[in-house]
Amino acid sequence: MKDVSHAKFGFSCGLLNMVVYGLTPVAIKFFMSGHDPLLFSGAASIIGALPLIMIPGREARKELVSGPLFGLLFLIAISSGLANGLFFVGANLTTAMNTGLLEQIEPIYSLILSSIFLKEVLTRGKISASAIMVLGA
Repeated sequence: MKDVSHAKFGFSCGLLNMVVYGLTPVAIKFFMSGHDPLLFSGAASIIGALPLIMIPGREARKELVSGPLFGLLFLIAISSGLANGLFFVGANLTTAMNTGLLEQIEPIYSLILSSIFLKEVLTRGKISASAIMVLGA
């Protein structure tokens, strides 16, 4: 069994995560005031690409770029760039509260989109889990 201090530390980390996650839309709105949203989109994409940039060895990077995964990486880069761009443009045009609400209901539209595009079967369990995520977070 884990030590009580580990449990308290874990709880504190979880609580801090909730505070930071809740403040994210407010911080985005505060820092974006008067700036181009695409600047933040580009920064988010570059930060997200850092693990790939830091792959050691020239051969490993060459294989990543010219290998069979290149198409998938290209699709990921385009879709995440588009998603970041749309998010920051939308956050710039609406309130921090609306941005937070849209982030909060993400499990619901992910469930709907996965059933439409990926043909996943919607079960009571999946719907209940999504509702609990939205209500509990």
